[in-house]
Amino acid sequence: MEEKGYEYLKRLVSVPGISDTDEERKTAESIREILAEQPYFRAYPENFGTVEIPGDARKRPLVYGLVRGNRKSGRTIILTGHAGWMEMYCFCRFRMRSLIPSACAAQLDFLRIFGSGKSFPTTF
Repeated sequence: MEEKGYEYLKRLVSVPGISDTDEERKTAESIREILAEQPYFRAYPENFGTVEIPGDARKRPLVYGLVRGNRKSGRTIILTGHAGWMEMYCFCRFRMRSLIPSACAAQLDFLRIFGSGKSFPTTF
């Protein structure tokens, strides 16, 4: 399970869905694709999807999913949210590397050693 979560994380980090650009829609599409791969959502495709945010100039979608519990538990999980890639002005020269977790970790480690001396997490 942890390995699969790491795979999804790498996929999402590699999406250049930069906030407040037309490219931001790519992040939502990637999340929707990951949900579509899940056995539950293959069995119940009506329980997930995207909805365009009304009035949004960039026509960004909201991704949603609904996992219904069994009759015994009666519990339901609702998945919703917004995700985007924020511009990192202070790291702009490392922008493309930030889309590759291992390259980003190496760059942050370099900055820790030769930069401010602050420690950054370098494992993903």
